[in-house]
Amino acid sequence: MGMLRWAAWALAVISGLYVLGLIVTRLVVGSGLERVPLDPRQQEIARFALENAWLNNDNPIARVLLPAARVERIRYVPGPCPLRTRTGERTDATTPAFEAYVRFYWLYAVPGPVSRVDCSSVSIDGLGW
Repeated sequence: MGMLRWAAWALAVISGLYVLGLIVTRLVVGSGLERVPLDPRQQEIARFALENAWLNNDNPIARVLLPAARVERIRYVPGPCPLRTRTGERTDATTPAFEAYVRFYWLYAVPGPVSRVDCSSVSIDGLGW
């Protein structure tokens, strides 16, 4: 009975530390959207980058250990970027090309890997899975 009680306490402590880490991370790390200039195009790019970074963070372990992401930087790059429809088909219309960097954060707001999102691809640097 003593071993079972010890295991229950250990599980409770680990769960409490995890929940505390989630709370700290959520309080400290914002989405970064509030720091983006009021330019509607940059707001749209920031939301697109944040959404695509989360969509590409598709490992179940990563979703548990990296509970927050923040848009760090947006910049325009030379040249046009072909637009895509919702089905993924390219159109003839073009828009200015951009790069956005989204940083993921580990529990307790420890900085983690960076996702680089541009108008045609997403890559997450620093995740080996």
